[in-house]
Amino acid sequence: MTLPMRCAAVLMCVLPLLAGCRSSVSTTGSDELALEALFDSALCSVEGQQWLHVLLLSGPEDDPDAALHIQMFYRPEAGRTPMDVHATNATVHYVRFQDGAAGVYGGAGLMMPGWRFSGSTFNAELRHANLRLLDASPGFTGQLTRPWIAGSLSARRDDRRTMELLRQIQGKLAERLGYPRFVMAE
Repeated sequence: MTLPMRCAAVLMCVLPLLAGCRSSVSTTGSDELALEALFDSALCSVEGQQWLHVLLLSGPEDDPDAALHIQMFYRPEAGRTPMDVHATNATVHYVRFQDGAAGVYGGAGLMMPGWRFSGSTFNAELRHANLRLLDASPGFTGQLTRPWIAGSLSARRDDRRTMELLRQIQGKLAERLGYPRFVMAE
């Protein structure tokens, strides 16, 4: 059984005088700009009992317009893991490609998984991960101001395909930046 290939994550930016922006439409009002990024595919890969990669892609899998990569390093445990906005167990990288340019946002947050890495579908909640622009190629114009990400996600487990797509994204990003941005062991 396959999952619906649409899933959403919510990116938030604090900007004065802007509010509730879905995709590329903005309205004025309060102090927040919300970008709802719709992803066309969601995959995950498990390494051992603790490490997990989640990859959400916007656009075609082999040539995405945007990618959200969440890498969880340990599973949170009740009574042992703090449950506040400062708690982290995952790194987050949000990559945007546009007209030959690219930008990479990165940060960390708390991922609360819904299973113990044994099923074919992974459900989780990502809690308030602050991001900042880490790198951008010349011509990148899609800068977000003080972005953070939070939301629920559902991904299909496919260890091989997830890692293959991560390598492809890294290659595309290195091509746009002119140097490798991420290094992964084979």
